[in-house]
Amino acid sequence: MTHLPLLFLLSACSNHEVEAPIYSGEWDKPTWDMLDDLGLPSGPDGQGYTVLPGPDGQELWADTSLRDETTEAAACGALVLACVNPPERNVLGCLQNIPICPEDEICCPQACEEQYVQERRSGKEPAESIVDAIWGEDSCMPGWAQ
Repeated sequence: MTHLPLLFLLSACSNHEVEAPIYSGEWDKPTWDMLDDLGLPSGPDGQGYTVLPGPDGQELWADTSLRDETTEAAACGALVLACVNPPERNVLGCLQNIPICPEDEICCPQACEEQYVQERRSGKEPAESIVDAIWGEDSCMPGWAQ
């Protein structure tokens, strides 16, 4: 899928350069049941998994069966992080090649590529841009934007 018209349109609107998409090689895509294979302890009330026990008794936990805005955003972020592997693949290359929602697998909405490019055009670095594209004020994730 080519996204060059979007890149050319955005280049006319800003002085900040967006990296060329780079995507090659194979990689292991995360799956919804990947936490099952890690042997993590159960989360609260036996639901989900405790990912990180906190020092104050609070725990970071995940329940992929929820499939709510929070787990969808985290899954999209995990997908992008699993894909990026310089110099073979950069963020933009991954966003152009990962599954687009709605899928029955971990995916990211098409809007995430567009929001990432906007964040880059504003002068942000790639890491900050993908975080803001997914979890920022103008989030690409349905139900997440504030």
